[in-house]
Amino acid sequence: MTGVWRHALILAQLLGLPFILPVERASAPRSSQAGRDNAVPNPETFPQFIEAARRNAMGYLQALPDFICTQTTRRYLRSGQRSARRDMMPGEEWRLEDDIVEELTYFDHKESYRLLRVDRRAGAFMNPEGRPGSSSTGEFASMLASLFNPASRAVFELEKAETIKGRRTVRAGYRVEQANSDRELRFLLEGNLLRTIKVAYRGRCWLDAATAQVVRLDLESVGIPPDFPIARSSAALEYGLVNIGGREFWLPVRAESLLATSSSRELPEHERLRDSRNVIEFKNYRRFGTDVKIQYPPP
Repeated sequence: MTGVWRHALILAQLLGLPFILPVERASAPRSSQAGRDNAVPNPETFPQFIEAARRNAMGYLQALPDFICTQTTRRYLRSGQRSARRDMMPGEEWRLEDDIVEELTYFDHKESYRLLRVDRRAGAFMNPEGRPGSSSTGEFASMLASLFNPASRAVFELEKAETIKGRRTVRAGYRVEQANSDRELRFLLEGNLLRTIKVAYRGRCWLDAATAQVVRLDLESVGIPPDFPIARSSAALEYGLVNIGGREFWLPVRAESLLATSSSRELPEHERLRDSRNVIEFKNYRRFGTDVKIQYPPP
């Protein structure tokens, strides 16, 4: 299940947030020197390195503890012009629309959100999806699971070594063709689903050289038809080591998404050529106690 990015009456289902990886230091390829001394894998050992990353991404759920964290989303909008290549142009400055602070609970392998504040106003149990603008929700690890699922037939290419926040990483490019992709963009107008397309996607991932864990992941949808109301969708995710209950886990610490509308006549005029940007931070991770009760709003 992919996540949802909404821009006014437009919904683009891009990818799930947040995305979680527990630390499994033994998962690095034993036959590869990269797993022992942070050396960059060479073209011969790179396939083994990617297989270690695949095992990490596909097999972690059982190791995750129940926990709570605070998710803060800043939503920005701007109007701009794009060239014939549909690239982003400088346009006007980003305008902050609102701040959304939510309590994210991960319990029994499921996530739930409780809205704490919007624009510094109290809003317990308010649904952020009911507000105009761009927002995000989703299931844990859906993006990583999709990318590293053998069914996606993702093609990875070794690029180079890079240091991210003092950590030795391996940068790899990737691409997933449309035929193997589960990424969808959806266009809704007045609550009615009008068009859905499946898209190819590409990007880069940065993997810890010692453990083959994903440290950063960038994604961009490609092959969007020129007449589709959504012109561009992309995201960047950053992970960090977080201590929960005395154990360290790779957890999302920051994410940024970008959604751009086209000049399609299917859009209301005021929604054409609009850019929506979300900047999301995850903080204050702590263990979810068994004596904590979750109360949900009545249906």
